[in-house]
Amino acid sequence: MHLFLNGGGAGADTAAALAAFSRVIDPGKPILYLPLAMQPDRYPDCLLWATGELGRVPSAGIEMAESGEALLSRRLSDCAALFIGGGNTFRLLGELRESGALDKIAAYLDGGGIVFGGSAGAILFGRDIASCAADDKNEWGLADTAGLDRMGGMDLLCHYGSRAPERDAASREYLLRYSAETGRRVLALPERDTLYLHDGQATLIGDRPCSLFADGEEQVFDPPQLAEALFAGGSGMKLYITGSVGSGKTTLAREISRASAREIGKLGVPCFELDAVAYEPDPDDPGDDRKRPVEERDALFAEILARPSWVMEDAGRPCFAKGMEEADRVVLLEPPAIVRDFRILRRWLRQRAGREYCRYRPDFTMLRCMFRWRRDCDSGRDGLKERLRPFAGKLTVLRTGRDVRRFLRSLREDR
Repeated sequence: MHLFLNGGGAGADTAAALAAFSRVIDPGKPILYLPLAMQPDRYPDCLLWATGELGRVPSAGIEMAESGEALLSRRLSDCAALFIGGGNTFRLLGELRESGALDKIAAYLDGGGIVFGGSAGAILFGRDIASCAADDKNEWGLADTAGLDRMGGMDLLCHYGSRAPERDAASREYLLRYSAETGRRVLALPERDTLYLHDGQATLIGDRPCSLFADGEEQVFDPPQLAEALFAGGSGMKLYITGSVGSGKTTLAREISRASAREIGKLGVPCFELDAVAYEPDPDDPGDDRKRPVEERDALFAEILARPSWVMEDAGRPCFAKGMEEADRVVLLEPPAIVRDFRILRRWLRQRAGREYCRYRPDFTMLRCMFRWRRDCDSGRDGLKERLRPFAGKLTVLRTGRDVRRFLRSLREDR
């Protein structure tokens, strides 16, 4: 995941963040711009603005999705990134939720996608957008204002400290009351600052102080201090989750990471999908991937292992066996074969329809491979269970939903 959350600036205010954004996208693909926080009659002007704003970013052009339905029809693996602009945050959330496109953005980001959001397009990724209620009117009459929750249970407010003093004073008064009444933490960013979340890390790009509201109080941080305040790098959890295709590895790993964030009120234990370490986008075949060079793969994996905490998931490749060795607990997911086959087919159909992001080309060859890999795991031909044998003392096997729920409870009790 590469998520850039900008405080609502433009031009010189976003230059450094867009330079970092440029370094992680595929310049051979277009950037998909979402103006959905604005009134539809302003979309043509919005596209002109976005084209100018992204003029410094190398890409195959700027394309625009003018509705949630239009976003649903797009295959996001064909895009370099999503660029979500500002406007009314309630309008943006309402359009995305009503169309079903909100889930598509979540899946895209969880699958390793790249998103740059500014103002409303950034607030969307907090736990709840009610943090901006003093700034934006709830035009859609939303009762459910839950956001995409990619900030470890925190909310976000933009433009803080960059407006007229009376507007900042009103926002401050509201956030002090909001954080006291709800118990939520709210990060308030100025327009020159961008929070960059990637690979289990939090980096603040910018030079202006930002504020963190919690329990009715405001703390002000300089940029170098913010990551330490937000990131729970020292919790010490190390989990290795494995199983065949369709076993639920990714879902469980993400749930554990998010649960740890909710409990400690920070960004939580980072989650790593080792497919993204083993493979990289293929520049010669857009929409597909290729094996990453061995030296680069091993260096990336070593960086993950060196962290004080992690949750990693993989099919159990021999090249990542060190993860099993260093994990505090190893988890094997083994639901019934019919359940895994159903999940494989359902996911493939969603990927074919462009409703779910994937790094590879979801063709019939890939579908046959996934069914074969599932059978190879069950028969032992892939060698996974043999590789797990030395770690029997710390191995947990989960076969049912009840097993998974019990395991999650045990993690909470251990912490």
